[in-house]
Amino acid sequence: MNKLILLILFVSVTQISQSQIDTLYHSSGTISEIGHMSSGLKSGQWFSYYENGNIASEGNYKEGQKTGKWNWYHENGNIWCKEKYKNDQFKKGKFWNKDGEQITISDVIVKPEYPGGEEALRLMIAKNLIYPSLAQENGIQGKVYVYFVISKDGEVTNAKVTRSVHQTLDEEALRVVNSLPRWKPGEFHGKIIKVSHTLPINFKLE
Repeated sequence: MNKLILLILFVSVTQISQSQIDTLYHSSGTISEIGHMSSGLKSGQWFSYYENGNIASEGNYKEGQKTGKWNWYHENGNIWCKEKYKNDQFKKGKFWNKDGEQITISDVIVKPEYPGGEEALRLMIAKNLIYPSLAQENGIQGKVYVYFVISKDGEVTNAKVTRSVHQTLDEEALRVVNSLPRWKPGEFHGKIIKVSHTLPINFKLE
C-alpha cells in the first residue's frame, strides 16, 4: 500500500515538473504572454496582453498548436474576433471592428502587395502585354479576368482564366500573369498565408 502511494506521488510530481508556467514580457516590462509549457511546447490556456495591460487574446494550445475556441481583443478592450482552431489551423470565426460593428474576414486579412503597389503592377502589365496579331486583325478586344493564388513565398500560382474573351487573349493574359515577380504575401493574425486574387487584363484596340 505504501509503495502504491509512493508511486502515485512520484507520477504526480513528475507531471508537475513537466508542466510549468511561462511568462513573457514587453520591452517596457509589462506582461506580453503567460501560460503553461509542457515538454518545451505551449500547452493548455494562454493569455496575451497589450503593452497597456489590456488583454489581447485568450485560448488553448495542445502540443504547441492552437486548438478549440480563441478570443482576440482590440487594444481598447472590445472583442475583435471569436475563432475556432484545430491543429493550429483556423476553421471559422466572427469579427468586429474597434467600435463593436461586425465585419467580414476579408477586412481582417492583410492582402498581398505587388512590389511598388498597384501603379507599378499596372505599368508592368502595360509594358509586357503583347496584343495577339490574330485578335488585332479580327477586331477582338475586351477584359480577360485571371484568377491566381499568391503563395506563402509570394509567388503567383494556379493561374486560370475565369472570364474569357478569346483564346488568343486568354493565353496572353495568362502568360503575363505567370511572368509577374514575387509579391509580398498576405497575412492573417501575423502569420503568412496563401491568398487568392483576380486580376482583369484589358485588351483594347486604339
